Amino acid sequence: MIHADRFFFPDPTTRRLARELYEYVVALPLVCPHGHVDPRLFSDPAATFGSPADLFIIPDHYVTRMLYSQGIPLESLGVPRVDGGAVETDHRKIWKLFCENFHLFRGTPSGIWLAHELSEVFGITEKLSAANADRLYDAISEKLGSPEFAPRALFERFNIEVLCTTDAATDMLDHHQAIRASGCSGRVLPTFRPDTVVNLDAPNWRGNVDRLSQVSGVDVSVSPHAGSLPGRGSFVAVEPAEFVISSVKEAESGHGWLVRGYNLGATDVRASLKPWRTFKTVERINLAEEKLERLQAGPQGVSLAVRGHEIVTLLFSD
Repeated sequence: MIHADRFFFPDPTTRRLARELYEYVVALPLVCPHGHVDPRLFSDPAATFGSPADLFIIPDHYVTRMLYSQGIPLESLGVPRVDGGAVETDHRKIWKLFCENFHLFRGTPSGIWLAHELSEVFGITEKLSAANADRLYDAISEKLGSPEFAPRALFERFNIEVLCTTDAATDMLDHHQAIRASGCSGRVLPTFRPDTVVNLDAPNWRGNVDRLSQVSGVDVSVSPHAGSLPGRGSFVAVEPAEFVISSVKEAESGHGWLVRGYNLGATDVRASLKPWRTFKTVERINLAEEKLERLQAGPQGVSLAVRGHEIVTLLFSD
């Protein structure tokens, strides 16, 4: 059996306090603001999680990347190829390969989570291996095919109050509408994830932007910017066009604004940023918001050298 206090610090005093805090909240319902659960699992009352390979291996990039790093081809794990090429389709064979190499997950977060799933949800406490792979595949498959392991049943069993899925900007949310229409008692909500339309290196990026225009009814145009400041509504004007702003937010300290930008090109550029008003101080900081250097700034903003593909973060403050 895996130890009940395995996630707590080993110091006895700290562990005791952690256990007390845990017992205080363990019975509370789960609020899951970020999840990669397919909403189709809840829109269809007859939906299942599929085979053990479907549940534990094929969609889990943490699992497949670990195995790939040790020389196991992704195709042999059933991971779909970008070019549509052939991959392993025998899920029992995929599961057996996973079990044969389960020792690779020893001491990793993925290994801890997999052991937790197997023990707490499926009642399996023995270590996975080639010797028990077939037997455990059958045992897990039997449970996944039972009404008690249907997605909606597990939603109730896990005491989930709300589950938020991850949805593309172009998603029409048909399955979420179907969930509501089906009378499902679980609260499943969509969340907006615009990666495919804001990440310029996303596959079919322009096609995704065109799709966004189509589904939203709003003309989303894509063209290089000249760095000029619009008449209103813009925080900062930027040039050259190769340097783009990825985010603007208030500093964690509450004092000042963070501006993060990215050099799209492979060659160095001189980036100029002109905010809508003058700030007394402009500093270059790291991702932890620790100050690296103070920059010369004036009414015309600030200018700095940015290496090819470099990300920079600036703090504007008074």
